[in-house]
Amino acid sequence: MTVIRSKSPATRPASRPAGGAATHPVGTTSHRWQFRGQSIHCLRATPQDQSAVRDSQRRPPLVLVHGFGASTQHWRHNIPCLAQQYEVHAFDLLGFGRSAKPADLALDTTFWRDQLLDYARERVGRPAVFVGNSLGGYVALRAAAAQPHASAGVVLLNPMGRFRCEQARTTGNRPFSWVANGLGAMGLALLKTRVFQRLLFENLRR
Repeated sequence: MTVIRSKSPATRPASRPAGGAATHPVGTTSHRWQFRGQSIHCLRATPQDQSAVRDSQRRPPLVLVHGFGASTQHWRHNIPCLAQQYEVHAFDLLGFGRSAKPADLALDTTFWRDQLLDYARERVGRPAVFVGNSLGGYVALRAAAAQPHASAGVVLLNPMGRFRCEQARTTGNRPFSWVANGLGAMGLALLKTRVFQRLLFENLRR
């Protein structure tokens, strides 16, 4: 598995046309997909030239994963270019964009990791390159780490998030280490509360 990390943004800032209506890149098809009983908005684009279609079948597909607070609109300038040579997929993470926004589900990166893996298995059907921006990069890397056979590679664009293990925690006799650990645990507990998540996602929906 190949991991490519970029420090430079590969996309232009996401925006909507006048009136707030979302549009899809030319040559892109939109469809709905069910994930654990929730409706997910998805996009798919393929080369229009027949010779390019044959070439794309020999290349791994691309699955684009947007960042926190974004949607498939984030990739609207990239998809037409990538689809000249690749089969390209993108979807809105549950809770964002045109995907369902359930109030009774606690959404986290494990949930979104599983969403990506299920999509790759059910809609792509062969190992794909996971391309993630910001939080989407963390989701893509978690998915590839969980099921290496599902991924032909990972591209990380300004990724955020980190992997933690017990050994990585602040330990020993360092001054105030118990304070740092305590505050970290309190912050993590707060992020996991349904009240905090609901407030956060309610603001993102506006």
